[in-house]
Amino acid sequence: RVQGLKYAFQTEKNLYMVTDFMPGGDLHDYLQSHKFNLSEGVVKHFFSEIVLAIEYLHSLGAVYRDLKPENVLLDKNGHIRLADMGLTKILERGRMGRTKSFCGTKKFMAPEIMKRKGHGQAADMWSLGVLLFSLLTGFTPYSDPNSFVLEELSFPNKVSEDAADLIKNLLQPESSRFTIEQVKNHKWLEGMKWDALYEQACEPVAEVWETWELKILNEGRFLHTKMEKLRDLTIGDSVEKEEHFGARRSGKLHRLVKRGSRVNLIPGYMFTSSVSRGSFSAGSFISSE
Repeated sequence: RVQGLKYAFQTEKNLYMVTDFMPGGDLHDYLQSHKFNLSEGVVKHFFSEIVLAIEYLHSLGAVYRDLKPENVLLDKNGHIRLADMGLTKILERGRMGRTKSFCGTKKFMAPEIMKRKGHGQAADMWSLGVLLFSLLTGFTPYSDPNSFVLEELSFPNKVSEDAADLIKNLLQPESSRFTIEQVKNHKWLEGMKWDALYEQACEPVAEVWETWELKILNEGRFLHTKMEKLRDLTIGDSVEKEEHFGARRSGKLHRLVKRGSRVNLIPGYMFTSSVSRGSFSAGSFISSE
């Protein structure tokens, strides 16, 4: 349920991480392509997989702290993977641990983080509530992230009573907020086959493009691009001259290495910069496997 790390290597100035390629892009793009109007059944599937991902991180004694649609990626089979572990923290006392860092995305941030009073894994449960609300409605529950204790939570008519009840129980003060087990046993998720979902034996609900041909949304048009492989680079090669390698896009080559860099590249990977679709990020390597 978490985006895997394949390799890590560095040049004199940069650290690179090769992660699993996620051809389905992120959940925010998926929502946008469906005009923020997903059926409750589809939302239930996505949400349940996200719950399992958070449960996995919590079992390691970690708190994620940056749950939002942009950090939920879709693999080639339409299953979710949590990405961007930059704010994830291993708590000193595991599940009972606390930390006082102020971090996250404000609209998804738990009150205890906002108030800088210290927080634990329950902060992720608040974010789950905000995420579920946004998946069902297309917007976050609180227009002003600083006023969540003042605003009364209201739901559009399209949100079922059971879904609303689950959200309300997640958007509670820390002491009374739902746990992972309470979420999994809630009426809205009644009948969910958690073991099959964990084993990815359930049919995915997202249609994902082929790995080797991405449809990139650019100003309302779909363009097609082919991924190119880096050639003539082997593990441990030393680049004596300044050269440019990479995937050509919009007539530009993206700088990969500089003069004198020690290159530790794995053949079959490409370097690219940000695009609108797919889990590409500036200065990242994408596996062709």
